[in-house]
Amino acid sequence: MNENITTSDLNDLIRTGTDVQTTVYELGEATIRRSTKDDLSILTISGVYSRALAKEIEKLCLQWRGNMGLEFKDIKVNPQIQKKFDSSVIGLLKTLRDKYQQRKRLFMLCMPPPELVDLLKLTGAIEGYKILGQSSTSVLSTGAPDGLDPRPDGHEPKHPQHSLVQKRILNLNQSLKRTVSLEKGLDSAEKCVKRFLPQAPPVAEGYEFAFSYKSSEKVGGDFFDFIELGPDMLGIVIGDVSGHGIDAALLMGICKKVLQIRAKEIGNGSPKAVLCKANSDLVPDFHKYAFVTALYGILHLQTGRFTFARAGHEAPITFGPGPQQSCLSTRGMPLGVDTGKRLQLALEEQSVEILPGGFILFCTDGLAEARNDRGQVYSRQRLLFTIGQVRRSSTCREALETVLDSVSEFSAGRPYEDDVTAILLHRLDM
Repeated sequence: MNENITTSDLNDLIRTGTDVQTTVYELGEATIRRSTKDDLSILTISGVYSRALAKEIEKLCLQWRGNMGLEFKDIKVNPQIQKKFDSSVIGLLKTLRDKYQQRKRLFMLCMPPPELVDLLKLTGAIEGYKILGQSSTSVLSTGAPDGLDPRPDGHEPKHPQHSLVQKRILNLNQSLKRTVSLEKGLDSAEKCVKRFLPQAPPVAEGYEFAFSYKSSEKVGGDFFDFIELGPDMLGIVIGDVSGHGIDAALLMGICKKVLQIRAKEIGNGSPKAVLCKANSDLVPDFHKYAFVTALYGILHLQTGRFTFARAGHEAPITFGPGPQQSCLSTRGMPLGVDTGKRLQLALEEQSVEILPGGFILFCTDGLAEARNDRGQVYSRQRLLFTIGQVRRSSTCREALETVLDSVSEFSAGRPYEDDVTAILLHRLDM
């Protein structure tokens, strides 16, 4: 069974201080979503139902020792039997119902689809189940409050706490539907953010480029771009918006577009001027706790000269063709925190010549600040040491992979706490 585990915080459910835990199981043509809160668990099954899937459902249900809700949602027709359910579902439900009765726990069917209801009716087993449904969609609706069906004899359940549990399951189930919708929205946002960024390195005679972008969440605040300024010049920008998630992603899209527009407007002029102009555009849209670090520079392809300004961003590192590495530190301050006067004074331009066979690395702070399971930071010192191990005969992609593999090995699979973006430029030794 292949598990992909995610955790969701549902504010409208966290009234007792407990989060909803959601685990997703991908099983070929079917998906099982298990969501738990306190003593409640709901299994939501979608895709193609089969006897093999029934065994997995039974195993997961019986592993849970609390109250259980089971929902079949978006079930597709099984091409082998030309229908959505076969008789095995009856045996599955009977086994689960009996086991939960023995444990004196509640087992509920949550909004069962009409095909399942018809099958239960045909077998005469429908009255043996507690059904959670909505009057507008469920053929079992009896007008009971909150969509809860009463017992077949018309009386309230023997255990009054069952009504409370049923209502909690209904509340959980409805909130999980909102969570699924939110997750789909985040998936769409993730695709949109990736479209904002370059899909392939630029092509320039005498140069190689490679880049890597890894977000710590579905969407993040890092960005980068390659901006064509003419036949002999290329603008390079990399930035990092404060914060994470949707807020950072929205500001990231704005920042990238503003810097691109200002860079093309100014052309081969001053990188400092580009950052100052962009800052004037961005300040009105930033709240007092938001800011963005950015580096913008212009590469003159004929000479290898790179002129840049650094607005509070990580310093670029040059290395090769010799054994030395150099951090190109310059003065600066982040964008979005000042109307312009202080920024104008703080920003400093610098030029460096990238020699044939040389490299220059741009990155966000998430690279050097990656942590391992002991809480240790990868650090800029370790980064410089790794760069020193790069073979000067490496391609640009190979050299960047050497750095990224070192960070990945150090963190030993621990998720990154911040977005990690890196760009490597290599001037070929023609």
